[in-house]
Amino acid sequence: MLSAIISFLALILSGYSFYKQREREKIVQNTIFFEKIFFKFLTQDCVEARNDIRFNSDGKLENTERFENLVADLGKKIEFYEYVDKNFYESLKGKLNQLDELLVGDHLKGKKQTEHFVKIDEKVEEIFNLIMNKYFVH
Repeated sequence: MLSAIISFLALILSGYSFYKQREREKIVQNTIFFEKIFFKFLTQDCVEARNDIRFNSDGKLENTERFENLVADLGKKIEFYEYVDKNFYESLKGKLNQLDELLVGDHLKGKKQTEHFVKIDEKVEEIFNLIMNKYFVH
């Protein structure tokens, strides 16, 4: 009877250990995806490219090419998520498309320029939050 209880507890402990090991492996895999796809975009490229954007004297956005290329490149890098996490893919792709559309601001003056920059920054923040919520526990 005692040996049956010990065997049963060992089986439960073994199953729990297996579950925890799989969770650790998932975390490692997610870390690799995060670093390969998002880390440099979030910590360096996006911020630098955003800071380069400005309005010229005609009220047209300029220096957007680098930012547009980064957005398009990230859109390509996330394509595999369409097959492994369709909701995340569609949400992120949608936000990237919305950001891309904001990079075509045309003939805006004064307060309208400030409002447009706020919209760009809000969309970037939404993208950052979506990615961070996918990969990190809050």
